[in-house]
Amino acid sequence: MTRHQQLLGMALLFIAGMTGLGIWAVLSPGPDADLSQPAHWNSMRVGYAIEAPFAFVDDRGEVTGEAPEVFRAVAGRLGIRDIDWIRLDFASLLPELQVGRVDAVVSGLYVTTERQRQAAFSRPTARIRTALVHRSNDIRLPSQAQQLDAALEGDTGLRWAAINASFEEARLLEQGMTEDRLQRVQDVFTALGALRDGSVDMFVISELTARHHDGALREHGLVYRTLEAEPAGRPAFAFRHGDEALRQAIDAELARFLGSAEHLDLVNRFGLARQELVP
Repeated sequence: MTRHQQLLGMALLFIAGMTGLGIWAVLSPGPDADLSQPAHWNSMRVGYAIEAPFAFVDDRGEVTGEAPEVFRAVAGRLGIRDIDWIRLDFASLLPELQVGRVDAVVSGLYVTTERQRQAAFSRPTARIRTALVHRSNDIRLPSQAQQLDAALEGDTGLRWAAINASFEEARLLEQGMTEDRLQRVQDVFTALGALRDGSVDMFVISELTARHHDGALREHGLVYRTLEAEPAGRPAFAFRHGDEALRQAIDAELARFLGSAEHLDLVNRFGLARQELVP
């Protein structure tokens, strides 16, 4: 190697080093920055699963619904506006969060004791009852059943469906549902198809979801009944254990946002009743 080539190589290394330092200086926070504050984040990867009106994709291809719109509102107040929405199956939401492929789950995911072992939750954004969807001419359940245990007591060999890994699936199993009569589905549309073709007799889902699809249900000879005495589900946002600063910051903004005029106007677009909102 000539002397000229050696000097040229040293110059290139120097430039590369200075460029790297320059990039580090631009991307790294200043000496007074509080690294525990998510306001220093430029973007987030957020997981969701399709279940309207909690979360769905509109005609323009935009992710929307009660959960995404509330999250956008509170995250925007923290300066987080670049959100990469990642669609997942419902059963994959928490596993993908745990391995770090998403930073939060925003999908109408209910808070349960088991899920709290897997993730840290924000305060709930609503309280939603459970509903049974069935064919309109099916009268095999007791008409006065207000809870799943009462419904199952009057069960005469019915076949049931629930979304895989859902709150409703867990409730069925708690009440003694046997595996041979439970069909786990990936989404609402699969369950409604199974009801129409007779593969299942009952589909357990949130009352909000059933109400949202009421028109389509009736078109296909399906109806729903609300289980008024069944424990209400509490949808919330989920974060990794360890991302406590982010969870607390989102939670603080939720405390200010929930119940505000802006919040009420927003969720009214998705059919939430006032009694379903967290006081």
